[in-house]
Amino acid sequence: MLSERNNEPSDAQRMYLINSTEVRQRIENSPHLSSIFDAAGGDRGRLMADTYVLLLSRRPTALEQSAAEEYLQTRASQGRGAFNDLAWALVNSKEFLCRH
Repeated sequence: MLSERNNEPSDAQRMYLINSTEVRQRIENSPHLSSIFDAAGGDRGRLMADTYVLLLSRRPTALEQSAAEEYLQTRASQGRGAFNDLAWALVNSKEFLCRH
């Protein structure tokens, strides 16, 4: 028996996730992400590892960890804003959509 369900997001769903102020506000105001940010205390490695576990239910690969830490380092002056950008990128990933 074949399922007729299509798990691929529609164009409208993709645009909503990418452009939605509601999604952005939920990330910015998330108590879970806030507690991860506060608990990391500037430790970028811990920050990304805990964020990946929360959003994707797995730890980041070495390449993902390195790229995320580099991004956070180059935007250190943005503080929580740079972290929110990375969380938003994970929320917009196919992997997140398949898990949630």
